[in-house]
Amino acid sequence: MTGGNSLTIKFGAEGSCEKFVGAGWAAPEDGFRWMIGVESELRLDIRFDARDYIIELELSPFLRSPIVSSQRLTVSINGTVIGHSTVAHGGRFGYRIPEAALSGTETTSIVLSHPDAARPDAFGHGNDARLLSLSVKRLNLSGILPGPAGLHVDGTGGIALSGLEQIVGTTPDKFMLNFESLGDNCEFGLVQRRCGAEPLGLLRFSNIRLPALLRAMDVAFQDFGDSENIEFRFENNKEKSEYIVHEKRYGIVYHTFRYRGEVDEKRLISSEPARLALLVRKFVEDLRCGSKIFVYKPHIPLLEDEILPLYAALNSYGRNVLLWLVAANTEHASGSVEQVIPGLLKGFVERFAPPENAHDLLLDAWLEVCVNAYSLLRSNSRTLASVGANGAG
Repeated sequence: MTGGNSLTIKFGAEGSCEKFVGAGWAAPEDGFRWMIGVESELRLDIRFDARDYIIELELSPFLRSPIVSSQRLTVSINGTVIGHSTVAHGGRFGYRIPEAALSGTETTSIVLSHPDAARPDAFGHGNDARLLSLSVKRLNLSGILPGPAGLHVDGTGGIALSGLEQIVGTTPDKFMLNFESLGDNCEFGLVQRRCGAEPLGLLRFSNIRLPALLRAMDVAFQDFGDSENIEFRFENNKEKSEYIVHEKRYGIVYHTFRYRGEVDEKRLISSEPARLALLVRKFVEDLRCGSKIFVYKPHIPLLEDEILPLYAALNSYGRNVLLWLVAANTEHASGSVEQVIPGLLKGFVERFAPPENAHDLLLDAWLEVCVNAYSLLRSNSRTLASVGANGAG
């Protein structure tokens, strides 16, 4: 195989891994395969195109708390270490492969080092004497479109809403239509509301964790909101009872901003599947169009190896931009934005709203991150072509 841009390997008994695995692997099982010992190797007889890539591994660690509480993993490509992870739970982990690590090679060696392997029988689990570390379900390898990395805009601590129009050249509500929330809660949706923007966003007021989001994006939110997959419940505030929807297929909870006594309940329940189907179609169209900056603010901080699978999922639909929010620190003032790789921006905010009150947000800091993210994309003409200027001048 030559001219490779993408590759998927499934590691279960029904998968396609046998021709790629070298030393350090147990026999395949139903849907996965264990890495054993302290090192496992994969060999790919592929000449890759001259570009950077992302390698993504879907992993589950062998754990026996408190003695084995996590599994360390180091990933090397042709002798170049490209990433480290400490895996304490199942999930997807991604690593950037620089072009130089693949350049000019007909065969690519992927070495996975895992020094914390342990034997199940040492913990009283039968006669299994294998040294197990991590099981692998799937490997994805996908190319990154070219462009500069390392660009950044320093923050000053915030931009007042009253001064936003003068900076961006359009009204706040129009400017905020350049962005779409991916969750994981309502905070960014409320930022847009403070600016007068009320876009139709599938995940704008949802509570969704990253594993569920990735699972849904893998299948373009198939069957999301089907009548058998949604249930209504009430959330009480000081004065009203709001209808809250639990989407059971993907485990997503979201606000309706409809209240008991103010709407026809039967009509609300019967119309919700059609409304969600419309939002799914619009969301997928936006992904394929590449016309938005997609915003993800995790409520539990994520490392780069955890966010790269979301970046890869977005770009499986088309050339998209992900703005990933983290807490500001001594090296990055609130409002700062840096480009990690083309299409992946990292924004810094002094603090986020507490989980129990998404309204307690720092609007000035959020606005500066959005302005700097948009400015950073405008400064890169190749990236600008993929981001729609929905009214921002």
